[in-house]
Amino acid sequence: MELLLDDPVLGLGSVMLIGFIGGRLAASVKLPALTGYIVAGLMLGPNVLGTIPQQLLDSLRDPVSSVAVSIIAFMLGGDLTIGTIRSLGSKLIKFAIVDSVWTYALVAVGLIAIASQSLAVALPLAALAASPAPTVVVPIVKELHARGPFTSALLMTSALEDITCVILISISIAVVAPMLAGGVFSASAVWVSLVEIAGSVAFGVVMGFVLRTALLRLSGNAQLLLSITAILLATGLSTVLGLSSLISVLTIGFVVLNFGRHTTELFRSIDTVSTPIMLTFFTLAGASLQPALIPQAGLAVVVYIVARIIAKLTGTRAYAKHVGLERDVYREMPKCLLSQAGTTLGLTMIVAQQLPQVSDQILTVMISAVIFFELIAPPWTKSIIVRLGEAGGGSARRSRTENRSA
Repeated sequence: MELLLDDPVLGLGSVMLIGFIGGRLAASVKLPALTGYIVAGLMLGPNVLGTIPQQLLDSLRDPVSSVAVSIIAFMLGGDLTIGTIRSLGSKLIKFAIVDSVWTYALVAVGLIAIASQSLAVALPLAALAASPAPTVVVPIVKELHARGPFTSALLMTSALEDITCVILISISIAVVAPMLAGGVFSASAVWVSLVEIAGSVAFGVVMGFVLRTALLRLSGNAQLLLSITAILLATGLSTVLGLSSLISVLTIGFVVLNFGRHTTELFRSIDTVSTPIMLTFFTLAGASLQPALIPQAGLAVVVYIVARIIAKLTGTRAYAKHVGLERDVYREMPKCLLSQAGTTLGLTMIVAQQLPQVSDQILTVMISAVIFFELIAPPWTKSIIVRLGEAGGGSARRSRTENRSA
């Protein structure tokens, strides 16, 4: 342990080895690798066995999380193709909005009415409940080499709901912060949050077209290097300017993919380069979890989990049938949106920083919920994608289609 504390490079390598072994063990029992990363980090983290010391965790967590979430946001923007939006977009946008708002409302009401939580705690928690953890969905799709209509719809919905979640968080903080400071609700605070969101999109569009123009003059590794540089610069500049880095970088990814040329290989390269970053990110996320806090959260954790599951499995299913989405989408999609992990933890830390008066309550509930959802949801998502025949590039689905045609 002392070696880990004294040598950050050895510490980083050890964290990656722990995650790698956890991922391989998970794969051996047919679980997603990222579940193995998180469980391995949890078991060997400072709150359980202590192999990963707190000092190392504190030094690595923030920079690794910032880079990982930014890359994931960029890749999610690349999943929002104009062609997909034209074919499924209006229905999926409505689906994502209804799912997020319904989850927000049901969790908020449950926390206030059943768990007796204050508005200052219930609203931020309800906003976080809307997060579908694209940091879980994207690695699972990558691990399975999944491709097909359901996978495309899932990736797009995850990206859309993440945007909706950030908007709900911004609005909730704008409502709650003045109340905690001894003031009253201010409509102007909500307006400022909406302006910040619009500014993040505008900043992302500008940066996206600048990057797109530069990429046209480059090729190969030069494109990859410039893209990673732009992602990091955009993340930092967004923070300095008081904008949402998540929305800004996601917008950049959307612009580059849809208005650039021959960008498929670029996104594949970024995906490959990001693999060790994702391994480290999820292992550190697992090490950050504190199982001892679960009993302290009590009824609020139970209400949050139950209300979120009910919301995800009810409202969207009825609405999806109403707007005419495919059967697989409205039956299986809600189950694949239950995960909460890396992005959710990142957003939770942002909320805790913005609302220090209630940060302990929020962190306790969210840490407990993330442990629960991260253990049950990724395997469920993986099994659904496999069962629908879209793993391995959708070969199983194509085979079934050909057999039915024959």
